[in-house]
Amino acid sequence: MHSHEFIEIVFIVNGKAGHKFKSRNSKVYESELSKGDIFIINPGEEHTYILSEDEQVEVVNLLFYSDIIEWTILRGSDYMKDMDFYYVQPFLPPEIRFGNILKLSLEEAENVSYLIDLLEKEFTAKRPPYQVLIQLILTQIIVLLSRKYSEQKNAAIYMESITRSIHKTGDTHRILGYLERHYSENVTVEQLTKICHCSERQLSRQFKQLTGETLFNYLHKLRIEKAKSYLLSTDSKISDICIRVGFNDISFFNKVFKKHAGISPKEYRHKFAKAEDVSCEFIGTLDLE
Repeated sequence: MHSHEFIEIVFIVNGKAGHKFKSRNSKVYESELSKGDIFIINPGEEHTYILSEDEQVEVVNLLFYSDIIEWTILRGSDYMKDMDFYYVQPFLPPEIRFGNILKLSLEEAENVSYLIDLLEKEFTAKRPPYQVLIQLILTQIIVLLSRKYSEQKNAAIYMESITRSIHKTGDTHRILGYLERHYSENVTVEQLTKICHCSERQLSRQFKQLTGETLFNYLHKLRIEKAKSYLLSTDSKISDICIRVGFNDISFFNKVFKKHAGISPKEYRHKFAKAEDVSCEFIGTLDLE
């Protein structure tokens, strides 16, 4: 079992394998993967593959941080409802998330493989402006997968009780996914009301019903959890982590951190940091920094 601090799109190119998954707040969930399956693993989630002696599997991973892409063109209310593969599906309960996994047809798989090959060629050649082209290609992949997921979702039969819950709070679930992906940015209520197709007052009420918390208290807790991870997994300065998780004022960051963690960021790092040997072998990674 392993986890990463980046988003991971997993594409099963050939073969089959078992898949073991554990999110931060769930039990271990096991499922079967086969050719054409494609899904997202979020930062901090643990997973691994299980192969029997006669099984082989070929996997392509796209590893990236959410800020690699300029999401402005996708944030309009007309587009957000068609981006559930990225903003909603990865945050559903495991039995729904992996029980109705996105599966590509042969033609769709070939199209995605072509875009991945194109992305890899741009990164390898590094002909300016390859960074822009990689961003555009990755955006295209996510949009294509989101369209496929929207079509599949409409045709799928979900568990009735969960379906009703998601139907009633579908736009608010998109808010949760949006915050998870863009917590480090300057999030405004105006942006969120456009995503949620409702007034500020309705958004506040629906969000409190779904999470039991106010919108910005939830966002602060999310940012602090990310900060905790960076404090333990990196040697970055606390002031840099403050900016990285979306706070612009170090004093305010320290105040909010102590409110939620009970101790200061410096004390937290000193208390919980442990030397861990982590070894990972990759076929290849795309690092744009």
